[in-house]
Amino acid sequence: MITAFQDKRRFMPGDFRFHFEKNQKFSEKESKFFSEGIIIALEYLHYQGDIHRDLKSENFMFDSEGYFILKVFTITSIWSPNNSSDTSGTAKQVQIKRSEIPVSWSLEPADLENQLIQRKPSQRFGSNNPEAIKNHPRLRGFEWNKLFHKELQPPYIHLSSSN
Repeated sequence: MITAFQDKRRFMPGDFRFHFEKNQKFSEKESKFFSEGIIIALEYLHYQGDIHRDLKSENFMFDSEGYFILKVFTITSIWSPNNSSDTSGTAKQVQIKRSEIPVSWSLEPADLENQLIQRKPSQRFGSNNPEAIKNHPRLRGFEWNKLFHKELQPPYIHLSSSN
């Protein structure tokens, strides 16, 4: 999970926030794929014993194939079970912004989001059992292994300067 944003052959233009502002919205299919990519990235970090303390749209980029890349690893912290309940300093940084689910979407995305954005970490969906997130009706049955190995066709592929 280490990448450069520019090399001699190609430049990866813009982070996820750039693409969101450019497009204003994504389809439910695209949004679901992005969510699944975020889950895979975070699962990988957690498996390594790390956490990412600054999740926001500008910390994700697309690779040239349309898959998410998690960036800004300098803020990744070692996660110890002994201090997993210590959130000192975090509360001031947490900003809850009301999000709006498009009316055309099913109820499942709203339910998943509402469960994930709980202010208290102990009440957040998946905090005690991360596998529960993958089994939510919104994500159940997804081919996680194929996503991890980039064997799925991404629904959103941006045009980079190399295309």
